[in-house]
Amino acid sequence: MYKLLLKSIMAILLVAGLTPLANADVIKARQAIARSDFKTAVEEFKKSQNQLTAEDQYMLGFMIYSGKGAAQNYNEAVTWFAKSAERGYAAAQYNLGFMYFKGFGVEQDFKQVINWYTKAAAQGIVFAQYNLGFIYAKGKDVDQNFELALKWYATAAEQGYLLAQYNLGIMYYNGEGMAQNYPEAMSWFAKAASQGYADAQYNLGLIYYDGSGVAQNYLEAVRWFTKAAEQGVAAAQNYLGNLYNNGKAGVQSYTEALKWYAQAAEQGHVKAQYNLANMHFNGAGVGQNYEKAITWFARAAEQGDAKAQYNLANMYNNGQGVEQNYSEAVKWYKKAAKQGEVNAQYNLALKYKNGQGVVESYVAAHMYFNIATSSGDKQAGQRRDELETIMTLKQIEQAQEMAAEWLKNQQLIQ
Repeated sequence: MYKLLLKSIMAILLVAGLTPLANADVIKARQAIARSDFKTAVEEFKKSQNQLTAEDQYMLGFMIYSGKGAAQNYNEAVTWFAKSAERGYAAAQYNLGFMYFKGFGVEQDFKQVINWYTKAAAQGIVFAQYNLGFIYAKGKDVDQNFELALKWYATAAEQGYLLAQYNLGIMYYNGEGMAQNYPEAMSWFAKAASQGYADAQYNLGLIYYDGSGVAQNYLEAVRWFTKAAEQGVAAAQNYLGNLYNNGKAGVQSYTEALKWYAQAAEQGHVKAQYNLANMHFNGAGVGQNYEKAITWFARAAEQGDAKAQYNLANMYNNGQGVEQNYSEAVKWYKKAAKQGEVNAQYNLALKYKNGQGVVESYVAAHMYFNIATSSGDKQAGQRRDELETIMTLKQIEQAQEMAAEWLKNQQLIQ
C-alpha cells in the first residue's frame, strides 16, 4: 500500500509540472524529467544542489529512492526528502514520514512518522490523513486514539478517499470511540461502495441481510452481495448461495446457489465448501453425486469444519461415494467430537461398543456416551445406562474418569 502511495504522488506532481524559475542546469533537469530521462535529470539537479526549489529537492529524492537515473539509495533519498520537507513541501513531508515508518535510510521512529504525516496531512495530502487515521485506530506503535483516528479518517473520507470512507464506516458500525451509529456507517460504506470497493459492498449486503439499524431487506442484500461477489468476495458469494438456496433472493434457484457456492468454495471458503457438498449430497438442483459431495466435505473438514468432519465420517461409515472404511470414519468422528459435535460423540461410542474401525472397548464406548450425554443427547444417556449392565464397576469408574478428563481438556482448549 505505501509504495503505491509514493508512486501516486509522483504521478500527481509530474502532471502538475515543476516551478519554472531556475538556472540552466535546473531547467535542463526539469526538461529531462518531462521526457523521462531521469539519468540526465539527476546529474543536472546535482550540478546546482544549492539552487534547487523544495519541489526540485523532492523530485531528486524520489528519483534516488526509486533508483531512476541513479543507483537506489535510501539514505540519500531521506536527505533530499528532509531538505524539501523542512521547507514545507507537503509531498516530501509525507514521503519522509513514510521512510521513518519503514525504516528506509533511517531508524524506524514513529514519533517522526506522526510528526511528518501530520504536517503533510495538514496540507491536504490524503494518504497522510488516511495513514494517520489507520495508525491511531490500530494503535500502531502509538497509543490508540479513536478520536484522532476519526478526525483523520473523516478528513480523508471527505476528500473522497475510499479506504478512509470504508474504515470510517467500520468505526461507526462498531462504535469505536463513539456510540454505535448504523446510519452513519451505512452512509460511508455506500460512498466507498459507489466507488466500487468490494468490501464496502459486502458490508452493505450484510447490514441489509441482518437488519442492523435498518429494516431487514433480502433483496437489497442480494443487490450488494452480487456487486461484491462479482468482484470475487468469497463471503458474499456464499451468502448469495444461501439466499438463492433458501428462496430469499426473490426466487429460489438451486442453479444460482450452486454457481455462487462453487465460486466461493474454489476460493477456500469453508462454509461454501460445506454448503456445496450438501447440495451434491442431497441432489438439490443437481443430480445426487456422492463423489462430489465427499470431495467438498473433505475440503471443508480439512479446514476444521466440525459438521463437514461429521458428514465425511458418515460417508466413510456408510460407503457413500467411497469404499466403506470404518477406521477413516472413526478418524473424522474423533475430530468432529473434539469440537463438540454431539452426533459424532454418539457415533464414536457405537464404534467402540461394536468394535468397528477400533478395538472393541466398553470403557471407551461408555466414555463417549457420557460425553454425548453432557452435550445434551438423552439417547446417549440411555445407551450408557444400558451398557453399564454388562460392565464391571471398575470399568465404569475408569470410563467416568476418562470422560471427566476429556471434558476438562476440551474446556481448556476452548
